Amino acid sequence: MPSPDFHDCLEKILAEYLGEAKKPFSSNPLGNFIRHDAVEILRKESSISDAYKITGSSGKGNWAEIPWICVFDKEITVSAQHGYYIVYLFDSAMNTVSLSLALGWTQFQDEFGVKEGRKEIRKKSLFLQKYLIGRGFSKKPLELDATRTLGRGYELGCVLKKTYNAGALPSNALLINDLRDLISVYGELKHYVGEDILFAEMEFNRDEYEIEEEVQTGLDQGTVSKPSGNAKPKKKLVAGASGYGRDLQVKLFILQEANGICELCDENAPFVTGGGRPYLEVHHVKWLSKGGSDTVENVVAVCPNCHSRFHHSADKEKALDEIYGKIARLVKE
Repeated sequence: MPSPDFHDCLEKILAEYLGEAKKPFSSNPLGNFIRHDAVEILRKESSISDAYKITGSSGKGNWAEIPWICVFDKEITVSAQHGYYIVYLFDSAMNTVSLSLALGWTQFQDEFGVKEGRKEIRKKSLFLQKYLIGRGFSKKPLELDATRTLGRGYELGCVLKKTYNAGALPSNALLINDLRDLISVYGELKHYVGEDILFAEMEFNRDEYEIEEEVQTGLDQGTVSKPSGNAKPKKKLVAGASGYGRDLQVKLFILQEANGICELCDENAPFVTGGGRPYLEVHHVKWLSKGGSDTVENVVAVCPNCHSRFHHSADKEKALDEIYGKIARLVKE
């Protein structure tokens, strides 16, 4: 008799889960099959590298409403509670199994609570869909007929999916091809947002041209009042790289204060932008990466040359002393 393939694994779980779930959970053969055999078979047949962890779950201590088999990129997460991952999700009636690119629900529940967490995870899923090519995967809502909080979180956290019906599963070769295609999309998302997903929406894929337009629009709207800024800006992800949240109003106020003159060298801005604004760059005197605040007391507007001097010159400490002695609003941090 030939060894079971992954197609056979899915069929077995769909056919036997509801019956086995009526029996004791501890040491149940099907539970062990999901956690061990199915995982080993999927790894062997898909030739997934060791960079990925594969885990199967039928619950912890009790039968899960929605059992699953996950594929985790270890650089992103090794837990279904956090980050984002690829997962086979079986619906509560065992009528379907869906291959999904999904967001971990628990991180949203922990951050926002159940009610707001449901809104936030769905908002994030819809946001990410705009930036990913489907490659034959659906962006429609995932239906698992879930009644418990965790299962509802799985539904809302689905970004892309392909649903297979029990009794009509595609061939093993097609199942594996679908998985490989979704792994490619998984890699694209990793490139965009890195390892964390909670802050991915805040400046996702925004470039300098878009930011410049926002600055110009803000300045065109009239005098900017002094903003409070943020004493402890949170780290976030900007197109796959770590960065810090910045208050646009702080930037607008500082540019308004400088009025086209570099606050270090006192020279006119080197050029005028397409929107007619003298071009200066905003610099955090105490860098955000070193705990500096995003407030007007820690920010100056300087020409590109002086900006580079703050970061790269041999006399950058001298420049630092000079700017503190010159600009009255600055407060050493």
